[in-house]
Amino acid sequence: PIDGDDRSEATMDYVVRVADEQCLPLGTVAGLLISISVPVVGAYFDGFGFLSIACVFGMFVISGLRLKTEELHEALKSLKAFIFGMASILLLTPLIGVAILNLIDLNPREFRQGLEIFLCTPCAISASIIFTRQAGGNCALALLLTVSSSLLGIFTTPVLISTITSFGRV
Repeated sequence: PIDGDDRSEATMDYVVRVADEQCLPLGTVAGLLISISVPVVGAYFDGFGFLSIACVFGMFVISGLRLKTEELHEALKSLKAFIFGMASILLLTPLIGVAILNLIDLNPREFRQGLEIFLCTPCAISASIIFTRQAGGNCALALLLTVSSSLLGIFTTPVLISTITSFGRV
């Protein structure tokens, strides 16, 4: 027989594990609910530009601290996966995305331009790490790809944007 304290502890462990595994959808829903019910909070924090930078920095630090040394060694040994990932992030995604956009008539024109620019930028840490963790993938490699593509994106994004927007229907 399980007494009440053991059952409560098991339930709390389960809730914490699910919250950790599903932090992106739970955080998104919580953010939406707060922004809809109390829009003053978002308006207040809009003036704090450094806050978004601090949050992104915090996500990188937390993701890095969660890595095990073995995972980092494994990621550094995955040269083929790293090269494919970088090519996918910096070249394949923008080219395939724009090819698909050329098949669709999007209006207004600014919406299409926004999607083209979005396709040319490297993935964000929240998407890459959290989705990789939820899929049971190699989080160390995802973090390495995110950091590397963000650094290379400083140079590739302007070139991709000017090239893609000049060849598109825009």
